Amino acid sequence: MMGIMPRSDQRDYSPRVLWAQEIEEEAPVVRRVANEHSALEALFSRALPCLEEGAEGLGTRDAVEELRAALEAHLSAEEDLYFPTVWALRPQFEIRLRSFIRAHQRFRGLLREIAGLVESREEEGALRLLKELRHEFTRHEREEEDALHALDREIQIESSEEPTFGESRAPSSFRGGSRGRRRIASRWVGAAAAALILLPFLFFELRGSEPHDPAALAGSIRHEIVLNHRKNLAVEFDAEDYLGLREQMDRLDFALLRPQRFGGGELQLLGGRYCSLQGRMAAQLKLEDEEGRVLTLYQTGFGEVFEGLPEEQRELDGIPIRIWREGDLLFGLAGAGT
Repeated sequence: MMGIMPRSDQRDYSPRVLWAQEIEEEAPVVRRVANEHSALEALFSRALPCLEEGAEGLGTRDAVEELRAALEAHLSAEEDLYFPTVWALRPQFEIRLRSFIRAHQRFRGLLREIAGLVESREEEGALRLLKELRHEFTRHEREEEDALHALDREIQIESSEEPTFGESRAPSSFRGGSRGRRRIASRWVGAAAAALILLPFLFFELRGSEPHDPAALAGSIRHEIVLNHRKNLAVEFDAEDYLGLREQMDRLDFALLRPQRFGGGELQLLGGRYCSLQGRMAAQLKLEDEEGRVLTLYQTGFGEVFEGLPEEQRELDGIPIRIWREGDLLFGLAGAGT
């Protein structure tokens, strides 16, 4: 698998080449996917202790980045090749494949958040999300492998003349003799060939048509804002004005601004710190209102991921939240008096 498999020889380890090689060698498809899942589990097992034990920053970032790159490669290989192959064999698996792809999108979002938290040195939050990702991905692995086992059994039944009860329950590699294995392999070869030929069509049918859900995105942002607001972390940079804070927070990839809708001086800036919002570098600012109540303001660049995000003002777990856009910036404000 990309990012995991050894590169000591000169073989081509790209997903398409490995896919074709394993079909020709009549290796069960489910075995390949299961092997990739096992390799990813090993990377989870490496990254988690780094965060739990407070390893040196570089070691933690390296472990998280290695996991991120390997998981991204695995998800892309499934969406670009494995899933279209399965769909070519069994169009009725479409609903299940779409659910897998929705899970992939969730995993990518968590990966972005984790990377952002590690970058801003918020190890506690990164550890919590990494454990959440591992739990969800482990369940996802089982569902994928169950689906592939079911498909393999269907192919075996169709390829066998009249399999006995014992044969139908045996592993596909040991059923049907050499003739049965050749039939199974020929079906996988045909499906893989069809998937490669029709890849652009299948790709957009399965993944490209997945709707962007602004409401779900807004909900995810609200939860992230409330989580960070409750931590009540100390500021890293003391400042009473936005220009002075912008000069100190020079790692931001956007220009820190005072929100126009604040109007007068009813909210006093106390300072800020680096954070992340949906995996993007962000600023977390502490404000104080005229009654001495502390609010938290978040700013980040408005990228494509936020397109269609509704402006809203509502409560979550008793905490007032406001989300809005001004120009190229996304703002989120949390706290009493919002």
